Amino acid sequence: MSNEPVLTIHAVPHRNPQVRQVGVGLDDPYVEQCWTPILGPSSVLLLRRMPLLWQHADPIEIPMTELSRSIGLGSGTSANSPIQHTLDRLERYGFCRQSPGGQIAVPTTAGPLSLRQLERVPAWCQLQHEDLWGRHLDALAAGEPPPGLEVRPDAHARSQPDLSPHGPGPAGPMTPSRTVPVHPHRTAPLGTRGAALTTHADHPDQRPHTCRFPFGKPAVHPAPVSR
Repeated sequence: MSNEPVLTIHAVPHRNPQVRQVGVGLDDPYVEQCWTPILGPSSVLLLRRMPLLWQHADPIEIPMTELSRSIGLGSGTSANSPIQHTLDRLERYGFCRQSPGGQIAVPTTAGPLSLRQLERVPAWCQLQHEDLWGRHLDALAAGEPPPGLEVRPDAHARSQPDLSPHGPGPAGPMTPSRTVPVHPHRTAPLGTRGAALTTHADHPDQRPHTCRFPFGKPAVHPAPVSR
């Protein structure tokens, strides 16, 4: 039992300041309904579990076996175990960073799907992206507090080993631009509803690149639905 691996999971601010500003919480419906086709169900379930764990402690220490069994992945903890594959996939898409000694950093916010990712997900997920992200940004523009962000994201920028998802260094700036549609019959300045975000989720094996997200408008829009 003494050799059982223990994970120390840190809640950290997202490296990208735009995601810190307009992102959704990990337990937000957007993560489940839009990111699941990209990340897979076990990765999304693990992300949604994070805010509950941090309510007990931050960082939270938990045996790897216990965490794995709690989300239905069994008790294996080897390099080829389901829980390790889940963590590796989250790291590949920028949702965590693993460090030696079982140290794991998880950003407390998630950004929207990229243009290329929107092209890959089913039409239903594209519609959910348009609806959920549009409503989220409308709420932010109206001054409403975003749901699911109670984990004090800015409080974790204290002095500690670098555990940020993408390592040290500045992220790309927000670049306000033209007016774009966000939700049916609604428009807003790009600086409020959209921005050029720096991300490596599209190409996790390459350097981060800048890509413009149409916050709300899917790249491949399904056939109109009669209202």
